[in-house]
Amino acid sequence: MIDKAVQLIAVALDRADSMDARLTDKEWDELNEFCYQQAILGVTYSAIKKLPEDQRPYTDCLLSWHMDTRLIEQQNGRANGYCVELTEHFRQTGYRSCILKGQGNALMYPEPQYRQCGDIDIWLDGERKDILRFVLNRYPDVHFAYHHVAYPLLKDAEVEVHYMPMYMTNPRSHRRLQRFFRKQKEACFANKVKLSEKDGEVAVPTPLFNAVYQMAHIFIHFLIEGIGLRHFMDYYYVLQRLTEEERRTTARELEGMNLYRFARAVMYIEKTVFGLEDDRLLCRPDEKGGQRLLDEVAQAGNFGQFETRFWKKGGGFVDKNWQKLRRNSRFLIDYPGEVACEPMFRLYHAAWRTITKERYGKK
Repeated sequence: MIDKAVQLIAVALDRADSMDARLTDKEWDELNEFCYQQAILGVTYSAIKKLPEDQRPYTDCLLSWHMDTRLIEQQNGRANGYCVELTEHFRQTGYRSCILKGQGNALMYPEPQYRQCGDIDIWLDGERKDILRFVLNRYPDVHFAYHHVAYPLLKDAEVEVHYMPMYMTNPRSHRRLQRFFRKQKEACFANKVKLSEKDGEVAVPTPLFNAVYQMAHIFIHFLIEGIGLRHFMDYYYVLQRLTEEERRTTARELEGMNLYRFARAVMYIEKTVFGLEDDRLLCRPDEKGGQRLLDEVAQAGNFGQFETRFWKKGGGFVDKNWQKLRRNSRFLIDYPGEVACEPMFRLYHAAWRTITKERYGKK
């Protein structure tokens, strides 16, 4: 089904005018389900509107696609308003903030309303211990992780407050990534935009920051659970905004974080699936590694929610960690530094959460 999705994406990106052939009703149903799993329903609906009449889906499928897309548009409208509301909320509590991914990424799309949104990720300018204490004193039972904590201020939208944008499981790579974030922080918090004509301003990351940060984000989620095409489409638009100097800087930073080989696999997807021009690639694509990565993306779906080969429902701590170890062992040759460190980081993270909950979770 990935080949048909690639054709539809090409139409959405104005790289083609039509599909290679008409699809049967069953094929349209399968393509609709695939786009749903990859969180690209809205974008592909924009492609359907461009198709010749005789290549469009049958009526019921088209209506379902239309209704899902209308829901995505409504969610984007609410999310834009929430980002402004959260920015003001944290300003009043003394924190500068920056909206990560999400609505900031949508601004790069020709039709922002069609990008499927998810949680709202907001980065606060402050020390992790202070932000954790601030949040856990208000919401003592919320989930928190090494780089973010849940912030249930809104009733119908999940918010994650970040004290660091992303982490790496390899200590050396992690230190390099955090150093990059510190260097780029001021530019990001000062980069103010309006998400829509009716909404106030929020800060969003710069293209250079996004090029490094979102590559790390894609890799970590690929490693711990799985990742979908929506994130690679986001990255396609990030790459479109980089200058030549920023591309060289990004490649240099990724190499220092042991992400260069993964970046070559990502470039294969950006070129093969999205048709990115050679002069906008960060590095030479790796066909074999890229195809393996694309196969994983097609199989597991957005955030690995549709992975059936390794994830099993139920089971305890040992079972879940064994499943993850089995899955990730297949990537050891491609990405040895991070894959080898991931189980150790998992143990460290579990201990860190226990200690942190005791230290900052009490009023």
